[in-house]
Amino acid sequence: AALLLTAIPLLQMDAISRFLLSPDRLRAKRRSEQKYALQKALDGQASAVRAYVQGNVDVGGAGGAAGDGKYDGGDDAAAKKREKAARGAAWRYDPNEEGGHTELLTKDAEYESLAAELLDKTKETPVVVAIDQDPKDERNSREWYLWLAFPPPPPSEELAALDGGKSAKRKWRRVQVPLVPLTSILASKFEDVITSTALCFVADASAGLGTEILGRVAVGCGAGAALIREPLWMSAFASLAASPPGNLPKSKLQTALFALCRLDAWRVRSDVGDCRTVVFTLPGQSCVPTLVPMLQTAFPHERHVFAYDSCAETVRRGIGLQRGRNKLRKLNSNGGAEDTTSSSYPGGSFLSEYLYSLPQSVTSSVPLTPLRTVSKIADRLAPLPSLHAGVAEAWTGAVDRLLTMKADEADNGYLPFVCRTGFLMGRTGKLGDGTEDVSELALTNVLQYVTGTRSRPPKPEVLDAARDALRVVKDECENLVADVPELTGPELKAVEDLAFEHKGILIQDKTLMDTVLPRKEWSLKAAKKLTGCACCAPEEEDDDEGTESATEEEHEEAEES
Repeated sequence: AALLLTAIPLLQMDAISRFLLSPDRLRAKRRSEQKYALQKALDGQASAVRAYVQGNVDVGGAGGAAGDGKYDGGDDAAAKKREKAARGAAWRYDPNEEGGHTELLTKDAEYESLAAELLDKTKETPVVVAIDQDPKDERNSREWYLWLAFPPPPPSEELAALDGGKSAKRKWRRVQVPLVPLTSILASKFEDVITSTALCFVADASAGLGTEILGRVAVGCGAGAALIREPLWMSAFASLAASPPGNLPKSKLQTALFALCRLDAWRVRSDVGDCRTVVFTLPGQSCVPTLVPMLQTAFPHERHVFAYDSCAETVRRGIGLQRGRNKLRKLNSNGGAEDTTSSSYPGGSFLSEYLYSLPQSVTSSVPLTPLRTVSKIADRLAPLPSLHAGVAEAWTGAVDRLLTMKADEADNGYLPFVCRTGFLMGRTGKLGDGTEDVSELALTNVLQYVTGTRSRPPKPEVLDAARDALRVVKDECENLVADVPELTGPELKAVEDLAFEHKGILIQDKTLMDTVLPRKEWSLKAAKKLTGCACCAPEEEDDDEGTESATEEEHEEAEES
């Protein structure tokens, strides 16, 4: 018995498990651990947001009153208080308080009234706090609910004068409503709304490198794009959509996703400027297989970006994220956040900066669904350490989704800007990187696409600001992996073996097709196929600069209309 008790903890150690367990049993064990880690992260982050809207996170001080959602620096004491809150030491989520101060809507008339309020331009738009079931629901324990929180109104001058506004705890108005009925009404109303604002969805297969770069550049360049960065509700929604069939019909999930994206874009309408674009960065490569097909169906005429890196570089970044997951964000004098694991965004609030996204260490390494298109995947994952395996499988799943979507392009209309992050990072010398730094052209190309200015070059001041933003985020992302060594020979071979086991990732004429090569006259469709190995990087080939596919032209015309 003593030997048995001693053996149990040892089996929890991945190195021992790799030695003792068969590949299939090892994968099953890791899958169980991944599901637990994801659910724990979702629950923990949702509790933090719920505590925040309860007014139970003290982040006030000279930089802003508790619960106001804004901060502007402040003194050292206030900064330390916000640091403490950021690491979770100040969370005081009270489920009983939430139940007593949350409106539960159960009638059709209430849903209609709420939908009308949500589209009222004169009122604040709520944030999505959670998508979950209610264990206390006596009517239907299987019902999925949407929890919304309306920001409190700004404090009066008299209130603000009282101890910096901290003497009166300001709470958000909270609403709990069934997900399907409300989103069905919202979807119908949004379909009838004529808007000049475009949406751009950035999917990732680079452990968050692509979304980090493009998100920072989009809002930092001053072109007028608003950013919704890896929203927590989208992680919860993807988890729901990836769960076994029976929770909600696919058609209802599709409608809900459309409505929630439009609602979130409506929420940031005051941040939209000249380019009239709201950029959504999807929450990590783990959700790409689930969300990308649904987003393409819901928004076939909007802009879609697929940002990717080599599998080896993605694994290396995943290791860096895991090592830095407990690092504190240090607030600078301007109230921004300095942290290599999740950088600050201009104009952010404490809610969006600290709480409203899952850690990239989770979203890069925990596949929502196991990859099933590789027959011997258990054998290929077994030699890899657990973290390497999780990141590599999530990357392969994201790339697999791109390939399957591109293979069916004639039917689904999926024509994304396929963005290789190595070009933006200015890498040279490795396979596919070439001998020259092409980051300037790559930045211009993707900026034109994201901001909808394909027919004209970006304004000089916009391009200068974009260069500055890219320089900052590039330094931060390089610092993240500065102490992470290159993969060893056996590790690199194991990663390559996994990539090559997926028949489509033997590039030849298939893998990561239509990568946009940095050119003044760039194309979403490659005139020639790429050759090389996707687990390392694709090689550059000449592109016919004067050739644009009919499909791309139709796509651009649809965007303009």
